[in-house]
Amino acid sequence: MSENPSIPQPDPSTQHRPSLREWLFLTAHEPFRLFFPTACVFGLIGIALWPLFYAGTLGVYPGVLHARLLIQGFMTGFIVGFLGTSLPKMLEVRGFSPLEVSLLFLAYCLTSILHLSGLGIGGDISFLFLLTLLTIFLGCRFRQRHDLPPPGFVMAALGILSGAAGTIGLLLAGTGDIPPVYYRFGKQLLYQGLPLFPLLGVGPFLLPRFFGSQPHHRFADSRYPTPQWTKHALLSLAVGAVILFGLIMDAFYQSLWGRFLGALAAGFFIIVTIPGLWKPAIPGHLATGLQIGLALLIAGLFASATLVIPELISLHLLFIGGFSLIALLVATRVVLGHSGYHTLFRSRMTFLAPMIALYLVALGLRIVADLVATLSILSYSLAAIAWIAGTSYWAVRVLPKIRFEEQ
Repeated sequence: MSENPSIPQPDPSTQHRPSLREWLFLTAHEPFRLFFPTACVFGLIGIALWPLFYAGTLGVYPGVLHARLLIQGFMTGFIVGFLGTSLPKMLEVRGFSPLEVSLLFLAYCLTSILHLSGLGIGGDISFLFLLTLLTIFLGCRFRQRHDLPPPGFVMAALGILSGAAGTIGLLLAGTGDIPPVYYRFGKQLLYQGLPLFPLLGVGPFLLPRFFGSQPHHRFADSRYPTPQWTKHALLSLAVGAVILFGLIMDAFYQSLWGRFLGALAAGFFIIVTIPGLWKPAIPGHLATGLQIGLALLIAGLFASATLVIPELISLHLLFIGGFSLIALLVATRVVLGHSGYHTLFRSRMTFLAPMIALYLVALGLRIVADLVATLSILSYSLAAIAWIAGTSYWAVRVLPKIRFEEQ
């Protein structure tokens, strides 16, 4: 194994390289090893559509296809990989079986393949099947639990519900039998609710570790809710309900107050429930990148509540600077933590700097494309290339470590 000498090496006693057969069974219990790389593939394809379109090699406008691949492919791959790996461990129950992971992965891949084939309705139906399977598999394990998940995970359930409701709304709107407003309803819940709720839900338990702080959402083992657990769960549910209400108000009434209310609730939840956010005890590029990502996420939510900033700019603050960047940073910790690279968490992790920088360049160029009409095509293409470069760099530096198993 050849590694950059500037990166701390793992303790060999904490790391094992399984055989191919062992790795396949390991993937069932830790599906991030399968879903994270595939998510990157679909994300890269979804972004590459724009340079291909402007080069004249793509015959159709890629707007809808681009959005579906980024949400149902890129973001969903990280969500399913994370929840499928972490939640059974938190519940102290058996992980997914090879058959369950195979079914999830088949539905996941089929979703994006159908979209790429021009069969959008089939892709959305496949996506609904994926969310249904995930809900059934996780629901069965919740009933068998020996411990409760962190209370913020009630928001992850809201995310899955939003993704399903949003997709159904888009399918119904496509029939033309219901008012067009349901199309906007579907987009709001699928494109914003699906990625936002899981991120907020896992935040209080996971993100403080990035900053070297103790999470608030960590309690003694208990199969049944304790008063403390219930208090935090109710807060999470209340914040999630406010955000969901804001998305629905925006969808049906294009209410700026709905957007502002959702942004206020999300910003409040992030600031209150993530200790160490302002002054990390473990400085480094992982913590800095997460601070940037959370700041851009909140900025995107608040920017959408104004009439001054174009809506596309606020959406790309949210998607490029918020969702995408945070997803890769969280995935970095998941991959390294499950592969025996715990020593990296005590380093500055400078190898993340190029990825963060390229994402910020992509965001900047995408904003220029919306502000300067004469540079729009060039900026669109360069922004896509910068995002592709940042994601590819991250994949090359981090994903090879999924070959290893923590002992």
